[in-house]
Amino acid sequence: AYAEVRAQAGLARLAVGDFAGAHAAILGAIAIAPNYARAHYLLGLVRYALGDRAGAADALHNAVELSPDLFSARFEMGLHALHERRFEDAVGEFEAVLERVPRHADALCLLGTALLEMNRTDEAQRALDEAVGINPSYTDARKKLALIHFRRGDLERADAELAAAANASPDYADLHKIRGDLHLHRGDP
Repeated sequence: AYAEVRAQAGLARLAVGDFAGAHAAILGAIAIAPNYARAHYLLGLVRYALGDRAGAADALHNAVELSPDLFSARFEMGLHALHERRFEDAVGEFEAVLERVPRHADALCLLGTALLEMNRTDEAQRALDEAVGINPSYTDARKKLALIHFRRGDLERADAELAAAANASPDYADLHKIRGDLHLHRGDP
């Protein structure tokens, strides 16, 4: 119970940007309960915030080793793998999350992103379509679907995805620029 109190104190410090204080509190939780998977997960978040990617990866790995069903740690491991361009690892982590939480729109979108980077376009489209099916206003998923349709030469579908994304996020200027570029590419007046 005391380890949980220390972990919660660390989480509170993390929320206000006191990363050093969060790190100390969470290390205190782990010292009390070395097998407390959630504390290792939180340590991974703090270390990532501190710029210690290797330490974050180790802490997240420890969390998953201690509790293989801790999908939040697996999700973070997938994010790190994606940012480090280790797409095969990212796919594995997001698939593990989806085994536990099948309708996790963020995991589906990020899985689609990793698959798209690996040129596994059909699989990427299925994951992204599913993410949009769960959350129709998911702007990033729609942007990636538009890219897939653009690459395939289906400019009408690309435009439809961008229009839906722009409707969901009207202040997202990048979408309007991309859509304008698409119209120029098509030769629209």
